[in-house]
Amino acid sequence: MHPVQQVSDYDKKLLDEYRDYKRRIANQILVLNTMTESQGLMQESYEDKKAALELLQEAKQQQILLSQQKIDERSEDLSQLEALEKEMASKVDQIEKNAWSTVTYSVPAYNGDFFVWPQPSSTKINSDYGWRGNIGVPGASYDHKGIDIDAKMFDPVVAAAPGVVIDTSYHGTGGKTVIIDIGSNITLIYHHLNDYAVEVGQQVAAGQVVGYVGMTGVTSGPHLHFGVRVNGVYVDPKPFLGLPGYESKKPEEETTTQDGDQTGENTGETGSGEETETTE
Repeated sequence: MHPVQQVSDYDKKLLDEYRDYKRRIANQILVLNTMTESQGLMQESYEDKKAALELLQEAKQQQILLSQQKIDERSEDLSQLEALEKEMASKVDQIEKNAWSTVTYSVPAYNGDFFVWPQPSSTKINSDYGWRGNIGVPGASYDHKGIDIDAKMFDPVVAAAPGVVIDTSYHGTGGKTVIIDIGSNITLIYHHLNDYAVEVGQQVAAGQVVGYVGMTGVTSGPHLHFGVRVNGVYVDPKPFLGLPGYESKKPEEETTTQDGDQTGENTGETGSGEETETTE
């Protein structure tokens, strides 16, 4: 082969190798650029996710703080309600003790008969006796000291048993209230009345009208709150009313009072006071 031809072929080979090398370098640069761009996108995605997570954590923290605040407020409300209930119960205790301490009236011992239903216009119980928690009515008790019987405004309520009226007064959240002593250290409580139909010291017969349904005190609507106390302690009224599944609450002939006295009938001076039982 002619020497010039050999040089030309060699140069061509070198040129081809250079072009191939240049293409490989360009491809590598393209790959590097793609990887760099991908890493940038991944970094942006990471930053976005990190920011979103921080916002979520902040929102959750605020939610926890608000929940704790509500818990604290509920605990404070519950403590206040408990204090009010204790205060009111002590005042009812005083009314009973005043009525039982001086001989100005006589009530035969309770004979154990079922009570007359105290709300003639309705037998529907809206709220039962005992723990019921927060019912959404500000000031209403968590631990219900009676039963709430559905009724309409001004419906008459009656004495569930014969006895003597020992209190007609306004009882804070219980509103206008009638208390009847029926003997054997048992009293009947009527809350949220619109008006009274009896007066302190009056003898009443079972079924006699003693007041009228209202919305006084803390209540979400007209109804009768009916409570029963035995020896100064609130008890479930339903057994006394002879509701299905409950037996008669006929006491022994002699009943022990809170002071330890044995008695078959109640004698005492009528009294008045405020009860702070919180009811709906």
